[in-house]
Amino acid sequence: MDGGGVNVVCAPVPFNWAARKVHRRLQQLGANEFYARGEGDEQHDEGTDGAFVPWSLGFKKHLQENYPLPEGVEPIADEEFLPPNYILQIVNPETDSDTQTQNNASSNMNEGTNDPCLKEPFDTADLITDETPPPDDILDIPGHRVLTLTKNIRITAEDHFQDVRHLTLEIEGNIRYQPGDVLTLYPKNFPADVNSLIALQGWTSVADKPLSVIDSAAHPTSPPFTAALLDLHFVIGRPPTLRDILTHNLDITAIPRR
Repeated sequence: MDGGGVNVVCAPVPFNWAARKVHRRLQQLGANEFYARGEGDEQHDEGTDGAFVPWSLGFKKHLQENYPLPEGVEPIADEEFLPPNYILQIVNPETDSDTQTQNNASSNMNEGTNDPCLKEPFDTADLITDETPPPDDILDIPGHRVLTLTKNIRITAEDHFQDVRHLTLEIEGNIRYQPGDVLTLYPKNFPADVNSLIALQGWTSVADKPLSVIDSAAHPTSPPFTAALLDLHFVIGRPPTLRDILTHNLDITAIPRR
């Protein structure tokens, strides 16, 4: 690039530059390498796992051969599931049948009507279509601010494979920010996608029951919502449900790279 008579070359940052620099510095300080350094590549066809998984398998084999476990201790089998980060428990399961839920309305709600079409219990899930937008519930995120989307314009051609958009967001008041600050947007899944997953997994009967979310590593006497507040966010004003977690917290439509 010619910048007013000055030739400027825009070179990309060297591959895994930070890791290599730390590696060299550790060696300068006297550290000894006991296994070859692994370098991830997010441009790999399988993402960072494409390089990490083979490296981790070799690292595991190296540890087992050179640093075997004590006698009587066996490594965790590859097919064994690790303990979950969180445990979901239904609140007061013995009284859940009396709790009105999103998709299980009272069978008496249509009493007194003369319309024979409304004599049967009404299921709100029947009204959900592919065009039904996600709920506008506000999540209990510490320090959150509510923004309003005022413009959503596609800036790539309609026949282009990438859908790049110009979004304009408005907020009441002022936001003080410093260089390096980032804006995190919390997306939501569409109700139709959530319903499909719930039906496929056979969770319909429990999808709208109130839950306690307990950190599996917490002490048994710890109250619900302890460590769960670190990376799970719930709707303000009521206990979470499985439907809430699937709608607001989990990426259920991502395509795995491997």
